Amino acid sequence: MMETFSPEHSEFERNPAKLTRFVELLEAAFGDQAHAVGVLEMGSFAKGEAVPSSDIDTRIYVTSPQVYLVNFAVTLDKAPPLYDDFCSVHPPLPRRDYTWQAFNEPTIARISAALSTDIEFAFADQRYVAYELTRLVDHPSFEHSILLQSNVLYDPDGFLTEARRQIQGRIFAPLVDRYTSQFLDQLSPRLYASLTPDSFDAFKLAKSGQIQWVQQAVSAVRNAVAAKSYCTMGTFLYKKADVLAFVAQHLPAELDFAVELYRWKSDPTVRLAMVTEFGNDPTELYTEFRARMPQLEAFIGKVKQLSF
Repeated sequence: MMETFSPEHSEFERNPAKLTRFVELLEAAFGDQAHAVGVLEMGSFAKGEAVPSSDIDTRIYVTSPQVYLVNFAVTLDKAPPLYDDFCSVHPPLPRRDYTWQAFNEPTIARISAALSTDIEFAFADQRYVAYELTRLVDHPSFEHSILLQSNVLYDPDGFLTEARRQIQGRIFAPLVDRYTSQFLDQLSPRLYASLTPDSFDAFKLAKSGQIQWVQQAVSAVRNAVAAKSYCTMGTFLYKKADVLAFVAQHLPAELDFAVELYRWKSDPTVRLAMVTEFGNDPTELYTEFRARMPQLEAFIGKVKQLSF
């Protein structure tokens, strides 16, 4: 019998055997006796926004007795910000660097084909992440929001469960500053960049199956609510149902606007129709998106000013 699709639970949650195979393929790709100690789903499924065509967007936590592993987004760059401090209190091991283009992209393609499932992944060394989490009082690690806005898929030794337990509900001043400046003081520059045609549009449509402005607009709404809830209560509200409930309670006049943005992203029929129109001639949609910007800018400002 065909399984019922859920926008909150990916195939890896419903099919443990496929998740196990995913981990095995990843470990073989890493080499250096590396093994995965944790897998998070941090994409659309974690946020309750997935459609049947959504890929499974994961973050992998790895370790190795031979090397420290570092994943770079584009090209080799400087080490992670606390890497020297980390090395000073950990056994000396060489650093193995992996870039997105040379490692992640071909590995993603190979594993997706092997599993007949579209996946994405980035990764981090579990030992370095554990160290960063001890420094949240003076260093605003990105791992904080990743850990607390995701679904745990694989956690054989309890690393992810314990890491989340240690930081859940705690308000760290450097993170309040970061989340306020990133998500409440302004909209992302990527949102403005998505208001005009780009030579990359076709590639992005084919890769992500969605219009970049829509993705960025929903992210802006979600991130503003998540930032406000964390800075106020120490807990992220980031799932679609929770974000809309927050808006309904605190900004009811903005609810229809937020619902419409989410509909454009997470209603499969509406999304497909918009993507098809955008692929044929995006002119009218760009006009629509530009017209929505003042309301989106105002929405972020209203969230920031809330007191509760």
